[in-house]
Amino acid sequence: MFDHTFVVFSLANYLEYDKIISYNKMDLSQLGRYPKDITQSFKFIWSPRFIHFDELLLLLFYHYHNQNKKGTQFDYITKWLLGKFAQINQLKYVPFEGLKSEDLCTIEWYRLEKITIPSNQVEKPKLLNVAVGSINITVEKCLKGLERWSNITITDKELLFGILRDAYNCFPNKERGTMVLVLPELCYPIYWINDLIRFSKRSGIAVVTGLQYLSDDSKQKYNYLATILPFNSGNKGYRNAFVHIREKNDYSPIEFEVLSQKGFYCRNREIAEYQVFYWKGIRLTPIVWMQTVRNVTWLFICTHIGQPKYRQKLQVLILKNLSCRITVVFNTVRISHL
Repeated sequence: MFDHTFVVFSLANYLEYDKIISYNKMDLSQLGRYPKDITQSFKFIWSPRFIHFDELLLLLFYHYHNQNKKGTQFDYITKWLLGKFAQINQLKYVPFEGLKSEDLCTIEWYRLEKITIPSNQVEKPKLLNVAVGSINITVEKCLKGLERWSNITITDKELLFGILRDAYNCFPNKERGTMVLVLPELCYPIYWINDLIRFSKRSGIAVVTGLQYLSDDSKQKYNYLATILPFNSGNKGYRNAFVHIREKNDYSPIEFEVLSQKGFYCRNREIAEYQVFYWKGIRLTPIVWMQTVRNVTWLFICTHIGQPKYRQKLQVLILKNLSCRITVVFNTVRISHL
């Protein structure tokens, strides 16, 4: 419980199990029973170490994913979560009150959410650097990601860590300013997301990435988009990260076809959800596909295949969003210039 370096899923060893589990080789479906109230759980309230807020957010995502039969809404920001975070760590106050969420638009099939991340920076940054990690991920490699161990090798980790290192070394510290690293769809395994969060917290670089396919106890597969936004809190500037993971709203025709050939299936969400993150004076929106989202500063698109017909849709999207900047990342070794 002191060192989580070898625990695949954050706080997995704080859950209850009926049999012996290997915390460093376990599958997501093997996570134990969640306590009804973490403030009443012996392991949480008597934890020998500080439990970080991003760990609670990840644990909340794991729980919702395992319950995600009908597109369960991930309620990431609630007063009870912030209050319990302070309580289990024996804090006398909630350290970041500025974290809040509100609906900007809600209709029958569409929901746009505004999420404000605590920041001492009020004005828009003069410089926003965007690093793009373009990786050649084939359909075959995406399908290998459906299995637990076949798609995460040391070579893959060295490649991904090399991208993180290059992103950090792109600019000297004094010139880095506000920075975002964007990785493509179906790129990053959930089993290594703790490394990505640590990188974001220590470097101050926000990360937007697609996650490799996840499954539950059925044949359904999920395509998730993760957004990691670092921020500082308290007088001493403690490093934190807000982690938001949501399912792709609309799956592509090729996903339906390829997954069905392997005996799996996916389905579009009944209610499409989008987030506008207010972070360090800018408004950014990560999406997986070509939807129109208004009132944003920067639009990040993580997509899998850059076919000509998709390029045409992208050009239409750009024309509808002339007031914001757009960054597009394909799963290819070459970056297309629009």
